[in-house]
Amino acid sequence: MDNVIAVYSATGNSLSLAKKIEGGSIYLIEKILDNSSPLPEKIGKLGIVFPVYCFGLPYPVLRFIRECLSKRDNSDIGYIYAIATYSKVPLTALADLETELTGIGCALSYGASVKMPIAYVPFRKEAVGEIETLATLNKVQNKIGHIISDINEEKLEIPSRGIMRRMIRA
Repeated sequence: MDNVIAVYSATGNSLSLAKKIEGGSIYLIEKILDNSSPLPEKIGKLGIVFPVYCFGLPYPVLRFIRECLSKRDNSDIGYIYAIATYSKVPLTALADLETELTGIGCALSYGASVKMPIAYVPFRKEAVGEIETLATLNKVQNKIGHIISDINEEKLEIPSRGIMRRMIRA
């Protein structure tokens, strides 16, 4: 059975992160949705890697779950993990993903978020400097190492459904 990593990436941060996960076959969500790269029939482990959009899930990830995962037999998937990349706050993205997966009869086993350098110019008055970017990337490398270790050990860690999520998504 395959270790499949479904990736949605706009600027390349999420794809770059997914490539660091050894032993996984990367499938771009856009290509899964247009049927040019369908998922394998047997999936033992499924990863979903995506950027946080407006504090939640990007629409292509929602479509992937609702139009692809919901229409297949997922009983062979023993472990589902998700990694969300963000620049400001991940807020409810992982909890929203868990809700979507639960809605189609799947369960999120592990969820983590990784802060990446800010690429969205309106959040800043000036471009991100090289020193700041390198410092952020150094922290990213350390965190990714821990996340990959957790995934390889099939650690169970689901996102919290804290007060902020209940206030925003009520």
